[in-house]
Amino acid sequence: MPGLADAVEIVGGGAHTCARRAGGSVVCWGYNYLGQLGVGSTRPTSSNRPLAVRGLSDAVQLAAGRYHTCARRQTGAVACWGLNRKGELGDGGTTDRPSPGRVGSITDAQFLAAGRWHFCVIRRNATGVVLGRQPRRPARHRRRQRHRQPAPGRGQEPAKGMTGAG
Repeated sequence: MPGLADAVEIVGGGAHTCARRAGGSVVCWGYNYLGQLGVGSTRPTSSNRPLAVRGLSDAVQLAAGRYHTCARRQTGAVACWGLNRKGELGDGGTTDRPSPGRVGSITDAQFLAAGRWHFCVIRRNATGVVLGRQPRRPARHRRRQRHRQPAPGRGQEPAKGMTGAG
């Protein structure tokens, strides 16, 4: 795509795509009916060209869910934008966010992964945090939990790896 010669990472959601540029800025394109482009609006629109995500110039990693995206910042903080109906943005509420906002008090993020309605953080101490609706569990645990603020992953075992799943 024109204008992405300096892209170092590209992630895709359900209806949008975002790229992290070498300098830490982020651009997104696709559909923007829930704020998933991070341009400050939830006005239903689409763009086939990259648009700058507001207020984000120090991203070191991206993770995209179905209609939301999160960025790990150089400081270890996490910023997310887009759909928040299941608490996937980690701000304690369920209001969609059209531009990046801080995720709780996380200051030590090491790695991010996102799924359809959630995202996960591995912290520097190797523990995990899950935000939003947790992924499907075995039949005996069918009731899904929703975490609107950072909640520890089960068991607090040191994390060995993580990938996103829808």
